Amino acid sequence: MGLRQASTSAAHPLLEFAIFRNRAFLSGVLAAGFALFAISGVQLVTTQRFQLVEGFTPLRAGFLVAAVALGAFPTAMLGAPSCTGSDCFRSSPGASPWGRAAPCWSC
Repeated sequence: MGLRQASTSAAHPLLEFAIFRNRAFLSGVLAAGFALFAISGVQLVTTQRFQLVEGFTPLRAGFLVAAVALGAFPTAMLGAPSCTGSDCFRSSPGASPWGRAAPCWSC
């Protein structure tokens, strides 16, 4: 039994597949997945370069890559509240090519 079949036949599904009909949501999920894949690849190549070319130990190379991630953390924390508490996704049918959810770029 697959996940989709189990979710559609359950009284309380774990994942509602109808949410992927919203183009804005689907685009965001695909973009986040691609970004995760790309960042993971860059981190792998970076740690390999530090170890093989620069002669770092695996632990030291890992700390250098982790420092970049830790540096991005404050930026993410500052940027997230700018949209979560406001009308970034207004319900306006026909206002955008994404359907009902139209991003408000002024937030």
